[in-house]
Amino acid sequence: MNKKVQIGIVSMALITLCGIGFYFLSETSYQKQVEVAASELSSNEKKLKQIQVELSAIYTDDSKQFLKEEVNQEKINSLLEQLEAYEKTTKETDQLLLDLRKSDQNKYQLNVNSVSSIKNQLQAVQRKLNGKYSVNGLFQKPYLIGAESDQDVIIIDDLSEGQLKDIRDIYYQKEVKEEQSFEDILNEGLDLATEQVNQINKTNKMMEELYKDGKATDLADREKYEAFKKEVKLIKNEKAKESFNNSLKVIEENVKEREALAEQEKAAAEEAQRQQETLKEQEVALTETAENQIQSTEPVPAPIEEVPAVETPNIQPVTPVTPPTNSGSSGSSNSNSTGGNNTVGNGTTGNGSGNTNGGNTGNTTTPEPPQAPYALNPYTGSGTFYATYEAANSAGRAAIDINGYRIITEFWSDGTEKYYLEFY
Repeated sequence: MNKKVQIGIVSMALITLCGIGFYFLSETSYQKQVEVAASELSSNEKKLKQIQVELSAIYTDDSKQFLKEEVNQEKINSLLEQLEAYEKTTKETDQLLLDLRKSDQNKYQLNVNSVSSIKNQLQAVQRKLNGKYSVNGLFQKPYLIGAESDQDVIIIDDLSEGQLKDIRDIYYQKEVKEEQSFEDILNEGLDLATEQVNQINKTNKMMEELYKDGKATDLADREKYEAFKKEVKLIKNEKAKESFNNSLKVIEENVKEREALAEQEKAAAEEAQRQQETLKEQEVALTETAENQIQSTEPVPAPIEEVPAVETPNIQPVTPVTPPTNSGSSGSSNSNSTGGNNTVGNGTTGNGSGNTNGGNTGNTTTPEPPQAPYALNPYTGSGTFYATYEAANSAGRAAIDINGYRIITEFWSDGTEKYYLEFY
């Protein structure tokens, strides 16, 4: 074998050996690259699992409806930071995977769906936490603690209808798929706040009807006052309830004054009715007395006695005797003689005429002149006189700086009435 052939064989061997060495060196380097990528991927997977564990621990139970009481914005921010760090390292790992062979890339492919799922879960947690904070903020103490809700909470002072509406628009779910879920309990809290705000607004409207410019309106009465008072008692917020104290007091005093005035007017009307009845009774008694007096003074006709017929005796003529000259005797004699003739000839007529004239002249009475009207219950007080009850009542109601007043009615015999106003 010549020298050139030997050199060629040696060169080929060296080339082969170099190629083999380079392959082994290259493969070794690639394997180290694969190992680094696998290690990074494994580390990232551990971080992802840690985030998932912490995310699951946020809820009170496996239903993942309610957040634990200790969960706050700081905890959510921590999980978000971990997820952001995880995404950053996965991008670096992705770059390492791009340098690997296709077979190895498929083998070590990152589960992108897990990252997307965690993001969605964190968004849901953030929404639950925001809703919890917003609804709890409507009340003086927390409404929702963990999975427990307090139905006796009271809204905060000065909660406006607009503030409540803004929160309802964001968190109130009109259609809840599951009862007693987080959304359902949150709805109940919003409804509680709405009921309390509506109660205050309802009471305000009632007050505007009964109270204006610091005074009770003409519409205020006992029934409406009691209804208004009842609505005030239903208000749970003490500050809102106390804001109605002044209007309640003013309306109550006004109602009591009106009731007292009405009672006085009723008593006055009853007294007037009683006096009218008394007057009528007195008038009836006076009428009966007058009738009795008239009946007792009417002339009673004298009874007419029948004179029996007397048979005239047969008298013999006698010589007449000259009567004495004494006038008194003559008058008496004439009277007797005449009477005797009347008795004999016209006795019945003569006697009747004499008796009738004598009776009429002795028993006739002269009618009394009409009396002037007089008071049946004379008023002796110092009150002011008024011609009508309405005028006296109006003057009494218009008076100020008095405790009260009364109206005394004076009845007169001619049926008229006079009124006297007294203050006390």
